[in-house]
Amino acid sequence: MEKIVIWSARNPIKSRALLIFVQIMSLLTAMVLGAQLFIIDVELAAWMVYPLFGIFCTAMLLYPYRDRSSGNLFSIDFKKRRRYDFILALSCVLAVCVSFNQFLFAPENLNVSPTSSATSLLIVNKGDF
Repeated sequence: MEKIVIWSARNPIKSRALLIFVQIMSLLTAMVLGAQLFIIDVELAAWMVYPLFGIFCTAMLLYPYRDRSSGNLFSIDFKKRRRYDFILALSCVLAVCVSFNQFLFAPENLNVSPTSSATSLLIVNKGDF
């Protein structure tokens, strides 16, 4: 794992492009997971977003930043940073999954008649997937 960090320090443009690609793919995977849960009629509770947000914020506040003046890449515990990175990524992906699942279930909960004045209502049918 440390070899990857050294490679990314030597190739900042490639590593940033790779991180952007991985973030986009993980968010798309979370959305697909939320849609798959919708298809099999599993509705995730809307309140689940709040503990995930709390975990994300707590991990951000406790994240071990390294001292930039020392110039040493490994001046803090490498495993501790990776643990916090995993917690941040997992909580973000799960929050997106829960939010997308709730988004797909929302039209069924609105009880809006077709003759109402709602002009921008998204109706998702399970057969559309």
